[in-house]
Amino acid sequence: MNKLPSKSSIIFEDIEQWWLKAEKGEFILNELTKLINKFGGKHYFVLTSNIHAYGLICQSTTIQNAIIQSVVLAPLNVNQIKDAIWSRHQTGGLHIRLDNEKEHHISVNKLNKYLGRYHTTSGGKIGLALQQWINAIVERDENHMVIKIPELHEIPSIENVEWKNLIFQLFIHYNLSKEELYRIYGEDNKNWINRLIQSMQNAGLVEQNERGEFLLNKLTKPYIENWLNEVGFIK
Repeated sequence: MNKLPSKSSIIFEDIEQWWLKAEKGEFILNELTKLINKFGGKHYFVLTSNIHAYGLICQSTTIQNAIIQSVVLAPLNVNQIKDAIWSRHQTGGLHIRLDNEKEHHISVNKLNKYLGRYHTTSGGKIGLALQQWINAIVERDENHMVIKIPELHEIPSIENVEWKNLIFQLFIHYNLSKEELYRIYGEDNKNWINRLIQSMQNAGLVEQNERGEFLLNKLTKPYIENWLNEVGFIK
């Protein structure tokens, strides 16, 4: 830290990944608190987190002692989503084809209505909206790409308490390895954790990254957030 230029900006993204809702799960963030308090006068530290996880993190760690100001990023409005998607599209150099109409034949009203659907399906979350735009591409060639209407996903009714709890843990931690799940639930519960994770993968709710960690499917995560709110796991 002393070798960095004065007033360097240091960003720690998704700090919920460095924390575990289990015994001694606060250690890393407590160490980060000490680091920020020691060098905060020399550098700028920026931390990002899931807002629902952040409330739990503050209850079990000392990280809040190192934070001067919190900024909550609100979802984008419909015009911001439309502009972001269309700007990204125009940098690609390809032309769209929608309902068998080429881009230069699509009316402004029809295009605005189509792009506005991404605000509805993404809830204003720009990362999700851009991912949905990519997923809407049906086929492409050197000059054009055929796109379809973005889909609105629904979470099926889930009554199993174990499913609910595990989904909640994956939501607040961003991703979890099997070893971390065993720490949360206990070594005696390995078998049902393994069965549950496999079932969730088969259902398309959970996927696995290149490090072998499990995380909620990116396209369904915003709908899972709404569902967790409805069933009272988050507010």
